[in-house]
Amino acid sequence: NLLEKSPCSPTSPVPCPTSQLFRYDADNRLAEVKTAPEETVPVTFKPGWNFFSLPVIPDDGAVVALLPSFAQDFEQIAKFEPATGTFTHYVGNPAFDDFTTLDYGVGYQVYCKNPSGVTVALKGKLPTQGLAPSVAAGWHLLPAVNLEPQAVTLIFGSIAYDRLLRYDTASSSLTTATQATPAEAYYVQVRTASTWRPPLPRDPTTTFVYDGDGGRVKQTTAQGTTTYLGELVEFAPDGAATTYVYAGSQRLAAIE
Repeated sequence: NLLEKSPCSPTSPVPCPTSQLFRYDADNRLAEVKTAPEETVPVTFKPGWNFFSLPVIPDDGAVVALLPSFAQDFEQIAKFEPATGTFTHYVGNPAFDDFTTLDYGVGYQVYCKNPSGVTVALKGKLPTQGLAPSVAAGWHLLPAVNLEPQAVTLIFGSIAYDRLLRYDTASSSLTTATQATPAEAYYVQVRTASTWRPPLPRDPTTTFVYDGDGGRVKQTTAQGTTTYLGELVEFAPDGAATTYVYAGSQRLAAIE
């Protein structure tokens, strides 16, 4: 049995990337939970053009919320539209802006006019469900969804592509990319239509194991396994033990 608790609009045409997912076993015991982790990622924009993508899913995707110093430090944001081979832009002027929000899973080109560069802390959630967009043959500006540097084959390996380029701000040139850097974006020349299925940036899964009497004996997350000896003792992933003291059914104290 699978239950989804979604923070997104029920009329959304796509699956909610931060839904909390619950799976129950045949005895209706909670067997698995996927919960969107929260993360804060510092992103540095160098002077000039930067190929950028959101490393998290923010509560508010408005440019003015994500880059509050836009007028002072930035000149424009450009988004490549593969269907037409053209760009749409945000310049901080309602008369000329083609968009006003930034989306997770999309690549952008951001021009930083501050000669010292700018570092912004971006806070949000990570997805519980992987991206799976269809990409047609041709050029696309795709995001790096990883939170640590990874080989590009791990992030873009599900795509049949000919070239994968990164932008080097220092030399103002496109070069072949071998490593996907968090919060960057890459020009990908897709050879044949593909479905892009990058791995999740973090494993959001917690699993539970029960004994024959229905008592929980293990809880496993990306950080490791916690083991329970009834309700009295638990061992953390690092081996640290906690003993609980009860008076009847009421827990009085925890002794570490």
